[in-house]
Amino acid sequence: MRICTCERTLAVAAELTKKSQTALALMVHRLAIKTFGKIQYNSPISGALEVKLNYMMRDAPGSENSIAVTALNESRAKWESLLPAGWETDFTLMTCFSTEQLLDLQAFCVAVSLDGSIYQYNKEHESNLMQLENAMHFDIHSYWKPQADNFWKRLKKDSMLDQLSQAGVVIKAEEFLALKKGDAAKRAEDLISNIQWVPEFM
Repeated sequence: MRICTCERTLAVAAELTKKSQTALALMVHRLAIKTFGKIQYNSPISGALEVKLNYMMRDAPGSENSIAVTALNESRAKWESLLPAGWETDFTLMTCFSTEQLLDLQAFCVAVSLDGSIYQYNKEHESNLMQLENAMHFDIHSYWKPQADNFWKRLKKDSMLDQLSQAGVVIKAEEFLALKKGDAAKRAEDLISNIQWVPEFM
């Protein structure tokens, strides 16, 4: 389950790089809570703006070639080529950027700090990504689809059957369970290829 929520985090992060105003609001909210807040708020931004991208990828094996990670890597490469020499020790060099560019850079930095992973699924527990997703009108289907390699092979065959049932797919259990695991995973991918569905615990 953590694997799927890491995949979800990567997808939300990729989308957030396109929404600089939302990233700004999320970052300022985090700072305001730290400064003025008297409550604990479960922000999706990690601790002290720690880069979480590699952790999300590590805990979601196979995600390195996903749409989300490809988009995030392209953003990183773009900013690395644009940052002026010596910027690490002289913030005034950043003044070469327009306000819009600074907002876009901030969006990338905030995006790669997201951590929406969950170790243990609880039906009553709402993901800390939910408000952010709603603010961006986020659609996970633009970034992730359950395929053999990124989902089905990680499940036992009876769990595959259960997930297919939850997706509304009707299949003969005996025939499916008789398949080798790799074949069953490929069959599950094919059966769901035209359905917009993600597992409940994602």
